[in-house]
Amino acid sequence: MKIPRLAACLGLLSIAGPPAALSAPAPPAAIQQPQRVGGDVTRPEKLSGALPLYTAADRNAGAYGNVIVEAIIDQHGDVRNVRVVRGIAKGLDEQTVTAVKTWKFKPATKGGVPAPVYYSLSINFHVDTDSARELLRRITAFPAKFPEPAKRDAAVLASVHENVTAGRNGLIDTVRWAEEYKGESRSEMLVLLGTEAYFQARRLPIADGERASLIATGLEAENAAIAGQGAGARTMAAAAAMVWKYLLINLQAESIAKPAAKRNALEASRLVLREAQATYDALTTAAIREPRR
Repeated sequence: MKIPRLAACLGLLSIAGPPAALSAPAPPAAIQQPQRVGGDVTRPEKLSGALPLYTAADRNAGAYGNVIVEAIIDQHGDVRNVRVVRGIAKGLDEQTVTAVKTWKFKPATKGGVPAPVYYSLSINFHVDTDSARELLRRITAFPAKFPEPAKRDAAVLASVHENVTAGRNGLIDTVRWAEEYKGESRSEMLVLLGTEAYFQARRLPIADGERASLIATGLEAENAAIAGQGAGARTMAAAAAMVWKYLLINLQAESIAKPAAKRNALEASRLVLREAQATYDALTTAAIREPRR
C-alpha cells in the first residue's frame, strides 16, 4: 500500500516542474505610454543632431528669439510627434521641426527601464551676433583702440575688473562709481562693466528678474561710455560700447512677448550696430590716410 502513494507523489512533482525559486526572472515590461520627466523618470540626453538653418533672409527680416517645440522622445531615443509650442516665423518654425526630427537621444528611463517621454526643446536664433563679434574682434585688434592709461589708472582698471568678475563688488554699484570716475580710462572701464553685465545676464533664465536688472545696468554703462566720448565722437571706445549695447538690446528683446515691440527693439539695435560699424570704418580710413611720421 505504501508504494502506490510514493508513485503518486513522484508523479505530482513531475507535473509541477522545478521549484519556483529556480525559475529565471521575467524581463521588465516595456513602457509604451509617454511619461513626464520627474521623480523616477530621467531626462533624455541629446547624442547628435544639427541645428536648423538660419538664413540671411531670416536675419534681415528680423526673425529672432526662441522657437519652443514639444516632442516625444521614444524608448529608442528617436524624436516623434514634434509640434511648435511658441514660434517666431513660419520659415524658422518649419526649419526647427525638420532639424529636431533628425536628432538622436539617449532614451529617458523610468525605474531603470527605457521609456518614451514628453520633452520640450528650445532653439535660440540670434540676429547678426556673428557680425557683431567679428566687429568687436577688429576693434580689439586696432592699435589705437583706447588711449594708453596712466600707470595708476591702469591699476584701478585692472582691480575693478578682477573684483567684479570675482563677485567681490556689486555690478550696479560699480557702474555708478565708474560714471563718476575722473581717470583717463573711464570709458574703457564702463565698456568693461557693460560687457560683464552682458555675460552675467546671458547665464540666467529669461524670466529671471536679476537678468533684466543686469541688462539694464549693462545698457547704462555702455550709454555712459558712449556719452563720455562727446556728441558724435568717433573713437574706438565709443564703437566698442555701441557693439555691446547692440548685444544687450538683443538679449533684452528675448523677453519681449509682443511681436511689434520685439521688432522695434531689434530695429533699434541694428541702428546701433550700423553706427558702430560706421565709427570703426571712419577711424580705420583716417588711420590709413594719416601720413607716417
